[in-house]
Amino acid sequence: MSYSNENPAARLLNIFQRVDSGTPRNATTRSVLAFVLNTDVKDTAEFHRKLAFLLQQASEINESVGQSKKRHVTKATDQISAAMERILHNAITNENWSRTSDIIDSHFITYLELLADHIEYVSQNNLSPENLESVRSSIDNALKSLIEAEDIPAEMRQYLSSQLHKIKRHIDDYFITGIKPAIEALEATFGHTLLNEKYRTALKEGDSTINQVLKHLAEVAAIVSAATGIVAISSSPVAQALIEGSPK
Repeated sequence: MSYSNENPAARLLNIFQRVDSGTPRNATTRSVLAFVLNTDVKDTAEFHRKLAFLLQQASEINESVGQSKKRHVTKATDQISAAMERILHNAITNENWSRTSDIIDSHFITYLELLADHIEYVSQNNLSPENLESVRSSIDNALKSLIEAEDIPAEMRQYLSSQLHKIKRHIDDYFITGIKPAIEALEATFGHTLLNEKYRTALKEGDSTINQVLKHLAEVAAIVSAATGIVAISSSPVAQALIEGSPK
């Protein structure tokens, strides 16, 4: 069955199915998970960041399942939550892979498949590879506008640059986290820019750089909203105004 990447159980299933069955049992849990998460095992901060997202998937499964009264669904959810806590503990303490691989057994995979099927049945949304490339292109264009600007205040430039790179990193992590972290960063950028007095003044005065950056972010919001139906920010009057032209 083909699953949406907005399906947290399917994301976990995809990650753990990438583990090579021939992985030596004396390998470390950290090295194996770093490999499947596309992370340098020596980059501790980045590895822990991705571990946190991995644990978050169990929480998102609970949210997606919601108030399901099906006993097999609630049992599977409880089993996956408990297993994920043990897996993350083994990763942090760097236990031998043999101890972790025993957790990721056929029952674990079956529970994930059951939950992925259930969540897929009640929800259908996804970002295609083309959508992802369009999002990256819009972010790159926003960064280019920011870099080429000569008159934008240093504080504003630093904030917008930091947020754009954060959104781009979340898009790169899409196969692990889904779109939610990117949406949260996107909304934070819009909110801060439109509520901060200095930024708002620049917008009213028609600062072309800030308007251009927000226009590209509004394009990102529109792509995500159209593809997943999750984010509503692109349909707001502010976002639409940014897409169509700079607000006056």
